[in-house]
Amino acid sequence: MKKLFLRFAIVFTLTNFISFFIGLIALRFEQFELSHPPIIFLGTVIISTLISLSISIYKSTWGNGIFNVILAYFLTAPVPFILQFMYRNLLFRFIRGIYILLGIYVFFYTLFILYHHVKNKQSQTDLNALIHKKKPNKD
Repeated sequence: MKKLFLRFAIVFTLTNFISFFIGLIALRFEQFELSHPPIIFLGTVIISTLISLSISIYKSTWGNGIFNVILAYFLTAPVPFILQFMYRNLLFRFIRGIYILLGIYVFFYTLFILYHHVKNKQSQTDLNALIHKKKPNKD
């Protein structure tokens, strides 16, 4: 539970910074009016919670690994829709903007999974080499 709160704090800090940056960009547009600040704060908290839960499920060792990866992906899938609700027409002028963001997210998520797969295979190979090195020969 302590790790979950630490992840939430880190993700919330990053998400809050990004939300602040988007708000500054919105202030530069004179015709754009932000929603109520509590809606933006609540959206930031929800996004941070979804991302931190997704990271925790992805890194968990219990259960099926493939199921954990798919569940972690589906936990973060509603994030673009929450962003659209928070910022209305500033981020997504057309509905295809959400799908473009989802496509970018899927691309980076796939790269992340492939990186961890290669890293785990390398550590598995190293551990197997150490096991075979320590086993005494029964000749």
